[in-house]
Amino acid sequence: MKKVLVAAGFTLFMIASGCAQEEGDRCEQNADCDSGLICCIRLGEREGTCQEEDNCTTTKSAFPAPASVEECDE
Repeated sequence: MKKVLVAAGFTLFMIASGCAQEEGDRCEQNADCDSGLICCIRLGEREGTCQEEDNCTTTKSAFPAPASVEECDE
């Protein structure tokens, strides 16, 4: 029973921490970033940082987020 409670707590923590990243935070796709930011990934890298599009100094950005992705408003 104790293992189930620990697993449930960890799952809730992971869900709650899934809100969008702010500028300069690590990302893997545009959906990871806060509204108005894109995930700038350097060529040859797997992850990047959330930046305004004008500040993205690489030629590669992550694929756009699907239309069904919702923002975290909490």
